[in-house]
Amino acid sequence: MIANVLAAMVFAVAIPSSAHAETVPAASATSSLLCGADHLSVTWRGSTGGLAGHSGDLFWIRNAGRSQCVLRGYPIVRFVMHGRLAPLTSSGVPSPLGRPTGLRKGPPPVVRLAPGAVASFWVVGSDVVTPCRTLSSMVVVVRPLRGRAVIVAPSVYSSWPFCGSGVTVSPILPGMSGSVPAVAIRDVISFGP
Repeated sequence: MIANVLAAMVFAVAIPSSAHAETVPAASATSSLLCGADHLSVTWRGSTGGLAGHSGDLFWIRNAGRSQCVLRGYPIVRFVMHGRLAPLTSSGVPSPLGRPTGLRKGPPPVVRLAPGAVASFWVVGSDVVTPCRTLSSMVVVVRPLRGRAVIVAPSVYSSWPFCGSGVTVSPILPGMSGSVPAVAIRDVISFGP
């Protein structure tokens, strides 16, 4: 019974499929996801730039709360175009194309996120396969947490650079580099804030 109530709560805030249009309110470049009494902020950290027809973007999840949070799994990512969800899907994979994470098989690791600490994940997609759309913002849902983050396209992009029908998303990993073991940020991104 409790599991059913929790599942209903999670699905109540999940992003609908592309078959259902949803109006998404404008948001600042950083917004928060609730994690119990704490908050998680999701921000864009930078990009790999082009990777032979693909673009990889690194995101940080920071625990801005006062107590530890536990995260595990793959974020759900959707994009907004002209105030509505765009028809791009996201699928979780251990190591998205062009962005090695150090993971091969098995379940994603459990990430214990202390106050002020950062976890990270990658979003990788085609930057050449048609159609390319003007994607103004990204909606990120971290299950089973309630809420979502809306991240506008960074000023270095005219819009999010993802084309085609979908993106791949890495699991949430501890640290700032989206890889295990962690590496220096300068080794994984070409440009960022």
